[in-house]
Amino acid sequence: LGSNISSVYSELQVGSGSFQINGQSYTYQALVQPASDQITFNNFGSGSNYIPAVGVVSSNGQLLTLTVYFSPSINVTSLSTSPQQITVLGTSYYLSYNSNNGYMYLVPAANSITLNVGQSATVNGLTIQLTNVVRDQSGNWYAVLNINGQSYTIQVGTSQVIDGVNVYVANAFASVLTSSNVSAGYATIVVSQGGYQFSLSTSATSVYTSSGTAVNGVTVTTNYNSTTQTLSELQFTFSLTSTQPNGQYALLAGQSYQLPIFSGYELYVAPVQLPTGP
Repeated sequence: LGSNISSVYSELQVGSGSFQINGQSYTYQALVQPASDQITFNNFGSGSNYIPAVGVVSSNGQLLTLTVYFSPSINVTSLSTSPQQITVLGTSYYLSYNSNNGYMYLVPAANSITLNVGQSATVNGLTIQLTNVVRDQSGNWYAVLNINGQSYTIQVGTSQVIDGVNVYVANAFASVLTSSNVSAGYATIVVSQGGYQFSLSTSATSVYTSSGTAVNGVTVTTNYNSTTQTLSELQFTFSLTSTQPNGQYALLAGQSYQLPIFSGYELYVAPVQLPTGP
């Protein structure tokens, strides 16, 4: 087997697509690759827990990276008023930016509803009515919602956790001109149990749930130019959070690692048949 296999660093494409913002076309590509290239046969236990086995070993626990590349780079301020959908690992997410707190949002696009002013719908136990759409002096749009009898004002591209459910406003407009008629304002609202947020940083930083809890086992690094406010890539790094009995970070053959975000996907190391003997 060898202690190091350093000649192969395969990449797997797990998403690609395009979108437009203000007439400008953008493409994106999502790639997964190993964060460590060490595959070893070792004693991964100690004492009575002696386990001769094959494992993917990492000195710092890092297993793989998932990187989303954008071409050309996106001005993140445009994502404040115009969130975009990207598809990664077969799931569509809204990507947006909050200029007030400097956070990016990544929210599953499932359970998306579009309401005209005055309309309502019930999703995930929440009865949501769009009561108004407003715009501030800076040009930011807001959806004014009545949810289970309480009023909430949520900015486009941001979310709020209400009764344990993440409510995200994907877009909102005050009115729509169709031929000679002007219809009432409308908003697209996403209701989900998931949703993540993170700051723009060139060093590894935590990924947080929509309720503000740090997700264990994943960090994100961004290729962000703060001068031009442009973003060219997001890199998520997934890591083991516990070690084997001998103190090594390793994922043994036959074991799997569930991705803490991009739910439903895992890294699996195929079983290896070892010969009997000492």
